[in-house]
Amino acid sequence: MNAARRAVALEAQRVAGHADPKSHERLLGAPLLQKHPPVYTNGAHFGHPSAVRLFTAPRLAVLAHNTLEVPTFTYGSAAALEAFGLDWNGLVGMESRRSAEAGERAARQVLLDEVASQGYSANYRGVRISRTGRRFEIQDAVVWNLVDDAGLTHGQAAAFRTDSVRCL
Repeated sequence: MNAARRAVALEAQRVAGHADPKSHERLLGAPLLQKHPPVYTNGAHFGHPSAVRLFTAPRLAVLAHNTLEVPTFTYGSAAALEAFGLDWNGLVGMESRRSAEAGERAARQVLLDEVASQGYSANYRGVRISRTGRRFEIQDAVVWNLVDDAGLTHGQAAAFRTDSVRCL
């Protein structure tokens, strides 16, 4: 693994830790996922339960990007990867602005600026584009700052239900 890819992978692990649903609950007053016991497979513990459940939650797309000058994705759940037609390596490290068509990027930036100043935005609706060029509208999305227990912001995250996505 080259140094750049290793740096992106380490950043993804770091931000995924901050993508723990606690930041969502602190800002919005409700958990992103319902609380469940740890995940076990054949008696062996299978990762941090929140991380496993967040990644595998059916129909719940969750994405996160970092705080770089040009933010890049650091996390995508399985449902988000499917919605955007990407695998993990195709998403992580990609400039997050590329998830929207050029004509939609100004509106996306207004949203992100609002989230940066207010902490979150609920009921967001916007057009996104998959790797193959398929356009789709996300509805009722929640976007929030990824803030750790010490109050440091590590990026922003978005969550939307894939069963409410409308193909355009």
